[in-house]
Amino acid sequence: MNRWQKIAWFNLTITAICFIICLLLAIAMRWRVAIPPTPLSLVIIPWLVLVAISKVIFRKKSKRVDFDERDRQIHNNAHYVGLWAFVLSITAALTIEAMICFIAAGPGATLGHPLILLLTICAGGGAWIAAESVAILIHYSWGDKNA
Repeated sequence: MNRWQKIAWFNLTITAICFIICLLLAIAMRWRVAIPPTPLSLVIIPWLVLVAISKVIFRKKSKRVDFDERDRQIHNNAHYVGLWAFVLSITAALTIEAMICFIAAGPGATLGHPLILLLTICAGGGAWIAAESVAILIHYSWGDKNA
């Protein structure tokens, strides 16, 4: 397993753990309607920090080359997959939020707390990281050991 596969597995694991914690917090917050979603922010911020330092945690070993043309092509394809996942998840989330506001309070409704939009963008970032990591793992698994 090379460095990039380790980073992808680390990112997927951290993303899955934070998704489960956020889901549990959202369920717990359902019964307290008046509080803003700051507990979710307390989970999302460490998740972003861990994903950001994953390349530092899995450093390149000595002077070896760990990125060739095949790796560059795999990462370019993974970036495109991640970008599409980000765009689709943000579009779906904003559409759903607008529909909920329209149904709940009528055509003149607004979002109750502006932090919800920030959390939506962070969730889109989570979709980007998860899709990119899955694409990296799938592309690396398609090649054989001699490729």
